[in-house]
Amino acid sequence: MALNFIHHGITAKKRKKRKSTSELMTWKGLVKYFQDEIKGNDIEKLIRRTKFQEEKKDGYPMECRLMFKNANVPFGYRGGTTADHLVKSLPCKNVEQGKETLTKIIQGIETDNDVKKIVANFFNNRGGFDSETIPPELLEGGNG
Repeated sequence: MALNFIHHGITAKKRKKRKSTSELMTWKGLVKYFQDEIKGNDIEKLIRRTKFQEEKKDGYPMECRLMFKNANVPFGYRGGTTADHLVKSLPCKNVEQGKETLTKIIQGIETDNDVKKIVANFFNNRGGFDSETIPPELLEGGNG
């Protein structure tokens, strides 16, 4: 056979036989997860130059954002209270300012009820997250 390494190939049938499962993120672990992301080596995923910001020429050529897997996590509203008004990133001058901003947002997840509710509703029924750990008063229709 020309491709002698093919016997190492992974088929769909073989992949479905995996026994390991990933541990779900919980509400209590969320703040630490975000703090670790800021301290990690992949900071350019969270804080980056964007064409949108550079074209504004306002001295803030970068954007900072919180991410879970590949999704931007919303943390506020601007100009309304619908999905179109969710704030998912903020402008920043450099990486250090971006880290400071993200740290304040993470503190908001701990202390600010509005931020908590927005983040909780984002994570509700999201893959990789244990929605049952979200305090019910934070979810839409809750008693909060």
